[in-house]
Amino acid sequence: RYSNFTKFVEQNPAVLPAESFFRRKNRHNAIGSGDRRDMTALQTPIRFVLIGCGRIARVHVERLRADGRGEIAAVMDLDRTAAEKARDEFAPRAAAFDDLETMLAETPCDAAVICTPTHLHYEQTLACLERGLHVLCEKPLADSRERIVELIDRSGQTGGQLAVAYQRRH
Repeated sequence: RYSNFTKFVEQNPAVLPAESFFRRKNRHNAIGSGDRRDMTALQTPIRFVLIGCGRIARVHVERLRADGRGEIAAVMDLDRTAAEKARDEFAPRAAAFDDLETMLAETPCDAAVICTPTHLHYEQTLACLERGLHVLCEKPLADSRERIVELIDRSGQTGGQLAVAYQRRH
């Protein structure tokens, strides 16, 4: 299964590994030079929404903070208490939501980080891509090859970059 997924990603360049996510130009053309010195001097940070506020979300927040080019504009979790707790801990100025559609409608943002259970990835990724957002989604993107191909195609149509996060553990 892993080798099939890896082969699929290699054959479909629209799916980016997470480490390449920031190297691609975003729709505001703020990043993409590959020179970290240029990227950290952005006047307008990339506004992220964090979808899912569980354990893996903490890892993404730490990496966003360390990177310095983005800020968390909103957090969303189906459990409103978890969203509010994450907001208080990670981004006190961010809004907290328990509904994806409401968050996307009310929050100006550039990109989404999806850290929810696997069965929610397809619908949430599709909703973000349809709004032209760049998406970093935890693995897997969807529960079938057909749905993964659909997300890749949608990414190409909307101009949003689509990246898959999978951890390399040593």
